[in-house]
Amino acid sequence: MKKNLFLFLLLPVTSLVAQTFNASLSNINFLAANKVHKVGTDGSAAGNITLYTNVITIGTQSFDCIVRTVSISGGTFTLPGSPVAGTIPFDYAGATGTGMTGNQDRFFSPTFNWNAVPGGTCRFRFTFILGGSYNDLTNTGTGVTLQNVGINSYDIDGNGTAGSNQFNEFNRFSSYRIQTTGGNITTSYNAANGFTRFSSATNTNSTILTADATRLYLEYNSVSDFEVVVGGAAGVAYYFFDFGSGPTWTVTPTLQSVPVLDLNTATTGVNNTGSFCKGIVPFTSGSTNLTGTAGAINFAEITFQRSEILNG
Repeated sequence: MKKNLFLFLLLPVTSLVAQTFNASLSNINFLAANKVHKVGTDGSAAGNITLYTNVITIGTQSFDCIVRTVSISGGTFTLPGSPVAGTIPFDYAGATGTGMTGNQDRFFSPTFNWNAVPGGTCRFRFTFILGGSYNDLTNTGTGVTLQNVGINSYDIDGNGTAGSNQFNEFNRFSSYRIQTTGGNITTSYNAANGFTRFSSATNTNSTILTADATRLYLEYNSVSDFEVVVGGAAGVAYYFFDFGSGPTWTVTPTLQSVPVLDLNTATTGVNNTGSFCKGIVPFTSGSTNLTGTAGAINFAEITFQRSEILNG
């Protein structure tokens, strides 16, 4: 039996399409000098909002990024041992600290001390906006869509204590790469929040941040905002997010691409765009319009942003 996937839009639409810019996997920089805490004093409490200015320039247009600390439980933001003076654990800017080396100021690098098993988590939301458009009254800005954004998550390991295995959770990415032969990262699906969990398979600490075995690389075909959940248990845990293509891998990683639904079946290929203004419209028909290497689809969850809907 032939089945179609349908989307019903039952709400009035008044938004304009967000401006789109190609980041081309270039570096996006979260520098301490460009960090301003807009809500809260140091970003370390749920509800805190931090603005990073001039994170990337594309052509002549600069962009800012709003980082929201959505929630935190089961632990606290804590500086690493022997921290560099003048740094904070919300985004540790020092190159070294106890148990790690190679951090860069432009990384987004939160550091924690988690409670004993089952430990804790912290959730962040990143929103890209036009440079200089942040509104202090609404804590928002003019949203944009960035194409071809890469994110490295380094040092997914442990601290040497039983049960200290760290993890990251992401969603809405287009593909990811990890080292499968000799690597230390396992993947699973978190049905509670709809995110993919990337967990350390060992509680051993790696002092080299960019080591292949503890590195995750994701790409987003297009992104306006996204969330990441970090977590762990039993003591110190450091997380390092490098927005960009990152260093060359020593061992060729395994690529996994998420399933893709073609929104325009009248044009050959996938990742096409199309707009319509009528009744029920099928997303796709026929198995050739569905691609991906990450496994079979059991169900599809459709999400969209108001800023990406055509007015009228």
